[in-house]
Amino acid sequence: MHSRIMEFLDVSHNTWLVFASMIIAIVAGFTGFTLSKNLSSQSVSRRKGSVAMSAIALGGGTWSMHFVAMLGLQMPILFYYT
Repeated sequence: MHSRIMEFLDVSHNTWLVFASMIIAIVAGFTGFTLSKNLSSQSVSRRKGSVAMSAIALGGGTWSMHFVAMLGLQMPILFYYT
């Protein structure tokens, strides 16, 4: 049923916002993986902090990327993000 509804909507994307979401994903991934580099040479407490910061960077970047990409979705109906 859901796919039948989408057949009737003229959906497009704002190319610049989709591109911006890709840049956000790349920067977040680079930041997260850079923070987790050389963990074996760090102390346990510093390792835990680095893993936590890496998780925040990757999770926050993933959320931000999806949010910006969804802002780029253009549909012929009015909808709100709450």
